[in-house]
Amino acid sequence: MIPSLVIPTVLTYRGKNWKMTYYGSARTHKKFDNGWRAFINDNDLNAGDACVFELMECSNKKLVFRVQILRGDIPSEFIDKVSFEGESSDTPIVIE
Repeated sequence: MIPSLVIPTVLTYRGKNWKMTYYGSARTHKKFDNGWRAFINDNDLNAGDACVFELMECSNKKLVFRVQILRGDIPSEFIDKVSFEGESSDTPIVIE
């Protein structure tokens, strides 16, 4: 389980790393800091793209995720599981 802390985080994709902070202590929305924006821009993410986060390292000092990017529309079998709270890079769609 990901700790409910403010914690340094690294996202890895295609051999490159993006450092950011994960804010897991908020009661309602968990989020990344502005490093997430750099990840979005560097990887040309668009509405309809999806990211799969594989937790590689988890401690009270650091989180590391390997990310896969799925380009295009969300598959129809997931549509009923989607929370449309945002649909933007600042408030992403979350599939639970």
